[in-house]
This record gives sequence, structure tokens and C-alpha cells, in this order.
Amino acid sequence: MIVRPRTALENLNGAVIAGALKEFMAGEERRKRLRAYYDGEQAILQRKNQSKWAANNKIVVNRAAYIVRIASAYLIGNPVSYSSEKQEGGVQRIAEAYRRTSAESVDMELAKAASEQGRGVEIVYASENSEPRTAAVSPRLAFVVYDNSVAHEPMFGVQIADEQDNTGDITGMTALVYTAEEVVSYRLPARDGIANMQKSDWATAKLEEAEPPRKHHFGGVPMIEYWNNADERGDFEPVMHLLDAYNLLTSDRINDKEQLVNALLVIVGAKLGASNEEAASTYQKILEERVLELPGGNPPADAKFLVKQLSEADVQILCDAIREDIHGISMVPNLSDKNFASVASGVALRYKLIAFEQFTKEKERWFREGLEARLRLFAHYLAAQHKVSTDFAVEDVEITFTRGLPVNDLEQAQVVQTLQGIVPDDILLRYLDVIKDPAVALEMLKAQKQEKAQETAQRYGLSYPNANAQSGEVKANA
Repeated sequence: MIVRPRTALENLNGAVIAGALKEFMAGEERRKRLRAYYDGEQAILQRKNQSKWAANNKIVVNRAAYIVRIASAYLIGNPVSYSSEKQEGGVQRIAEAYRRTSAESVDMELAKAASEQGRGVEIVYASENSEPRTAAVSPRLAFVVYDNSVAHEPMFGVQIADEQDNTGDITGMTALVYTAEEVVSYRLPARDGIANMQKSDWATAKLEEAEPPRKHHFGGVPMIEYWNNADERGDFEPVMHLLDAYNLLTSDRINDKEQLVNALLVIVGAKLGASNEEAASTYQKILEERVLELPGGNPPADAKFLVKQLSEADVQILCDAIREDIHGISMVPNLSDKNFASVASGVALRYKLIAFEQFTKEKERWFREGLEARLRLFAHYLAAQHKVSTDFAVEDVEITFTRGLPVNDLEQAQVVQTLQGIVPDDILLRYLDVIKDPAVALEMLKAQKQEKAQETAQRYGLSYPNANAQSGEVKANA
């Protein structure tokens, strides 16, 4: 988190932005390394061959990407739902705006970025048609600056990008600064682009305002950070050394197998030929025909391959131990493990995933804060267009995350059937994963019961009182 006194916002200029950029870019090496590991560019690929005759396989088992994908899919694989009894109309209009901007896809990008880099970054903006839009941007190119109060309220966000001409050549760098009221564009004449800027360059960077400020009408800083946890750390970051160890062990196992095939043939008590040329020819014939004839004698001649004795069992034990540590410390389970194959019920599965669930709940709390900030920005913008009430309160909206777990429909149905008459129907419907909107499903169920009651009344010549009568309430004709 980058923190500044509130006076920095009151005196916002190129020097203040440059100072924030300098602090942000100090962590670029870490961010580049995390991105490289996610892409599979891990430390084993830099291993040098000790001898030109030795095998030097470089195997990357990309468990970093596996951890990110499983963790983010478990958190946000099922779309987040929004509901409110007090703000139902406003929530529906905001949900429509979310659909138009593909907010569900943006949520997944943000979750993956937070899992990889420790935080995701979103920008809320207005389209050419004056509709609110949202987009995920690279956390390596954007950040938010907070005040130094105990609440750490966001003061402004910064997004940097290379400027290019029509041929693709870099002509400079742009820094867009988002405050609660406007967007300000700054320019840095950096010919080499962001990727080639050194730490010393950021220390002496001088940004100048390039364009007049533009109002954005969102009522808050339209850049939002989605933290992965309080430390802003990625999910595989604590196990990167274990990932290196697993890659090294896997690569060395392949090396050992390759060197076993290329083992030296040792011949004792005999020669393959009188000259080097004759010996080479004889050896080539042995390789082709797979037959070797040796003379007798006392002691007799002997031939054998010089190999290193391999204990696959010991290597496999070490391999399994490292893999278990990777998933144990990261708290993201290996779902392809045989221990999950025997799970028969949803309860048993949840017991196996209890550490993963607690880990995800922490991610969910931080992600929820970001979603509430987005909701507040959309509500303010739509209220200015008279599409949402001006008294819309985000606190009245319930944001629901649904875990991406396999569903045991029979088990859920049995539980609901057992609780009927004890628990209200609207609560029971929430327990069923097949029900996406319990309120709509409850209304449909009531209408269905009413329709069946009317059909029954007509079949037996009874009159159905009115549309507001209770389900099944009929009376005989007088």
C-alpha cells in the first residue's frame, strides 16, 4: 500500500505523482518474477550444463498456474449475485449495467490477478454512450494511493502506459491520474518505454500535465484495488522455493534415465580391436547387433555397463513430500490427488477442503470490499442519470459468493425435504444450488401451486375464490 498525507491530494502535481511512481516501481522485480513463474518461466530454465556430455533437462511443472486457476475459480468461478429487499429496483438496474459491461468476466480477471500478484486493479469509466463500464488492468501498471488515516481512504489512482506512434515505436510514457472528481493526464518523455526504465530513472522522473483535466461523475476514485490478503501477497508466492525444488527433482529424474540409457560399457580382460579404428567399428557392430563375444581365460573376460544405482521408491517419496508441502502451505489442494477420488458425499468433500475454504474466506472478504466500491461508483453514476435512486445504499445490498464445488443434488433435495415445514420456503430454496434466484423461484412456486388449485377446483366442480386465496383453498358451489 502506498500512503501519503491528505495534503498530497490538495497539492497534486507531477512531483507528487513521480514520487508515488518511484515507490511503486521499486517492487517491479517482484512483480516480474511472479508473472514469470505463472507463465512457466521458472528458475530451472536458467540451470547451466556442468558438462557437454551430461544430460541437462529443464522440466517445468507449472503448479504456480494451477494454484492461481484453482484458487480464483473456487472464489469466483460461479458469478457473484446481488440482492436487496430495500433496493430491489436499483440492484436490478445496476445488474443490467453489469451485464452490458461483462462484469462477470472482469471479476474472473481480477481474481486471477489478485491470486498471482497479490492484488487486482479495476478501472470504472464511461463509454461513448455515457454508460458505466468496467475493465481489469494490469497490476504491474496501475496502483492506488491512500491517505495516512486509520481508514486509509483512497485519494487517487495512477495508470501508466507507453505512448506509441502509428508504426509502433515508443515516443514517451503517459500517466493517467484518477481522483474522486476528474482524470488528469501526465506525460514523461521516456523514449525507451516503461520496460527499460531503471530505478534511477524513476527517481529523477519529471511529469508534466499533458491535457486539461476531465470530469468523470462517479463520485469517488474510479480505480479500485482488489487485495488478495492483508499482505498483498500472491497465492503461490510462499511456495516458490518448493516449486523450484520440485522442478529440479523432476528434471534430475529425467537426467538419470537419459544417462542410464547412455551408460558406459566396461570390458575387462579383452580388447575390441588392435587399433582405435577397429575398436570403434567393433563397438558400432555391438550396438547394431546387440551381441558381444568375449574370449575365455583365467580369469574370464567380462563386460558390464557402468551405471548409477537408482532408488525410484526413495525419489518418489521425496517427490510426493514436496508436492504435499506445496499444496499444504499454499492451502490450495491438489484436486487430482487420489484422496479426492473416494469422496462420496458433499459433507466429506467439505471436510477435506476445510483449510482451502478458510483460505478462500479471507480472499472473499477483501474481494467483497472491491465489489462494494464498484457498486457505489455505478450507483452514483446511474443516480446522476435518474436511473437509480439518489438514496441508494450499498449497505442494503447482499453480495453472495457461491463456491465452485461439485453438487450432490440428491443430498440437497433430501435435506430440503427433511426441513420442509420447519424452515421457511425462501430459506430452503437458497440451499439448492440449482436455484439461482430464490425470490423469483418462490414466486414461480406460488403461481404453480395456485394454478394447480384452480385446475383441481374446475375438475371437481368447485369454485376458486380469487387469485389472492391461499394455495389449495377452494369451496363448493352453493
